[in-house]
Amino acid sequence: MNIKIKREPFAVALASAFSIIEPKSIIRLWECFYFELNKDSLNIYSRSSLLQMKLYQKVESQDVGTFVVPASTLFETVRLLKCEEIELSVEESDAGVIINLQAVGRKKNYKIASYRPDEFSIEKHENIEGEKVLSSGILKEILTTSSNFIKNEELRKICTGVSLRNDKNGDLEFAATNGFLMSRHVVKGLDISIDPCVIPRKSCVAISNLRDEGDVRIFRKGSYFVFTDGYIEISTLLIDFDEGYPDISVFWEKEYKSDHYIMINKIELIDAMKILNVYSNSKHRLAEFHLGPDYLRLKAEPESKNSVAEETISCVNTGHFGFVAGYNVMSLSMILNSIEGDNVKIHFCGEKKPAFIEEEQENNNGVSKSFLIQAIAI
Repeated sequence: MNIKIKREPFAVALASAFSIIEPKSIIRLWECFYFELNKDSLNIYSRSSLLQMKLYQKVESQDVGTFVVPASTLFETVRLLKCEEIELSVEESDAGVIINLQAVGRKKNYKIASYRPDEFSIEKHENIEGEKVLSSGILKEILTTSSNFIKNEELRKICTGVSLRNDKNGDLEFAATNGFLMSRHVVKGLDISIDPCVIPRKSCVAISNLRDEGDVRIFRKGSYFVFTDGYIEISTLLIDFDEGYPDISVFWEKEYKSDHYIMINKIELIDAMKILNVYSNSKHRLAEFHLGPDYLRLKAEPESKNSVAEETISCVNTGHFGFVAGYNVMSLSMILNSIEGDNVKIHFCGEKKPAFIEEEQENNNGVSKSFLIQAIAI
């Protein structure tokens, strides 16, 4: 087999494929790229115990066949080469498989010892019925934000990913929690009905390789969930939903979205959090929230009690008075930075209860964002 391919787009594709490969995999072939050549069409596969990625590349060739190449060696060689085009050829003999790589127009030649592709298992997801379409930009933004709310070490496997299902209104709901914070994104106006599932965090990171523009087709095939934009296809094993991910839509607004809230400028609150973080207790990063009729007074002090920071921000208060509660400065900052718009609504449920935070209004993409943050005892 002989292939000629542009180096730069090939290097970009290999970088995406390489990002999901696990070092020192229990299956040695999974440390390789799997190539499927059909004349001028080349599919690049990589996989791990959890994920499979498929990328399409346009090439010059008259051959058909499959081959594998050690991923790290090929990726680093292509990445570091300075040329416009690369030629690949595959030699098979009783001694094994050799991949010849040459920089076109340069005296640069490389040989990479490889394996036979017979044992490299791939999942085919062709011609699936029941696929749904979602904007790539919306999907990537939601999963990127949601994955920030997942705890790295979590004994409950169900909580190590992002929950995806229809809420009580039939809208598409993405939820994530680390036990202290919880995020919820609801995409409205889509006629998408989906079986509940939990997408692992590592899969959410891999989905960032999809294109920023255009649409993503999504569908479920057995224990796999598949995302494809026509150039990149990512299939991920799902976490068993039967473990009982909390049904957020049942209690979210009834329990935590009270009729009373404050409306406050988001940027002013973010700026205050930055300074309060300097003064807050290093263990709990506690900031006190003192609610007045038309203001929010914020206070933080370190363990020594000899220093203190206080700031007062004007706000619209629809009914919270004489209220004092404590929240983690860094966690609150993460929530605020995930919200669009100039203002933010905060519903306080009680001195020792979570605060419910949401955007002032639904954003232009029809996505509503809301968050919970646990209170800290003062």
